[in-house]
Amino acid sequence: MKKKTKTISKKTGTSSIVANILESIKKEFKDDNIVSTASDMTEYSLEGIKRIPTGDPQLDVDLGGGIPIGRIIHISGEYSSTKSTQSLHMLRNAQQMGLPCALMDFENTLDNAYLQQLGIDTDDMIYSNPASLEEVAQLMQSLQEKGIKFIIWDSVAVAEPTKVLESDTGDSVQMGVKQKLIGEFLGKFQSINNRFTRNGEMPCTLILINQVREKIGAYGDPEYEPGGRAVGFYTSVHIRFRRGDWIAEGTGNNKEIVGQVVKYKIVKNKTYKRMVSGEFDFYQVDSEIAGVKEGYNDTFKSAIMLALSYDLVTRGGAWFYIDKGLDTEKKFQGLEKLIDYFRANPELIDKYKEQILEIERRTKE
Repeated sequence: MKKKTKTISKKTGTSSIVANILESIKKEFKDDNIVSTASDMTEYSLEGIKRIPTGDPQLDVDLGGGIPIGRIIHISGEYSSTKSTQSLHMLRNAQQMGLPCALMDFENTLDNAYLQQLGIDTDDMIYSNPASLEEVAQLMQSLQEKGIKFIIWDSVAVAEPTKVLESDTGDSVQMGVKQKLIGEFLGKFQSINNRFTRNGEMPCTLILINQVREKIGAYGDPEYEPGGRAVGFYTSVHIRFRRGDWIAEGTGNNKEIVGQVVKYKIVKNKTYKRMVSGEFDFYQVDSEIAGVKEGYNDTFKSAIMLALSYDLVTRGGAWFYIDKGLDTEKKFQGLEKLIDYFRANPELIDKYKEQILEIERRTKE
């Protein structure tokens, strides 16, 4: 018996059945963009840039270049794990890319001076202290509709529904109200983004900052993030931050805490690798020794550690080499001298980051 073969449309590369259904749906809904083949799926980019840098080279590489544009990103962590500051670095970078930005500061812990310290143009950013979960949801949806392209919600854990806020302490409030409202909002937010993408417009990137809490007496992993399962369902990327060791400078009585090691784990990533861990140094005060300002990560050290792990910078004993064996070879005795060279040539950070991402891309092919 002769096998039946599937007819392929030369024009679209799809079977004639799929091609006919596509045309029928478009006519039914009077919208040429409502459906397409998966090969025509839109991955929105801004002038070829599909991701927003995070502010740390190591984290950027682990994310595939940064956080993806037009997705919902979940950033969680214990207290003082720098989750808010890392999110603000992303906002600054989005702003510098020309994206209109907004900050929903539910926790009310930020000030204008700190935002400016991080390089954020506070005159060109919408800021709000919402009073309830309903208010922040309505406000963010309105901002999204009106053209804001990058929003931070700080934080999901603190935002409470009006029912909870208006009840007396100890009163029994219906369980699941908060989770239901968050689920409804995220569904609407994603729906609006889908419409933007379908019409060729840039969708809005949403950063959900959340706390990591512990369930008392729970079996297995006691840690969880408030907000319900919808937060996990709708997010494309989930990064969890933790505090590491303190960074101290000086000796004896002059020893001073200047920062901390920040550890991260990419718990979920629908656009690149997942379950990847790393760390970087974060400075809480200006450090002349490290050459890092208050509120910033040591990007020089992160870039060097990356370059070493990919053999773009090599080591032999106490010596470090750039372009070893080539006419452009440079060598440095000790890590500090190499870091000094990177400080004097900050363009090396992006250079090595792009080289490493290209290596990763070739590896995947």
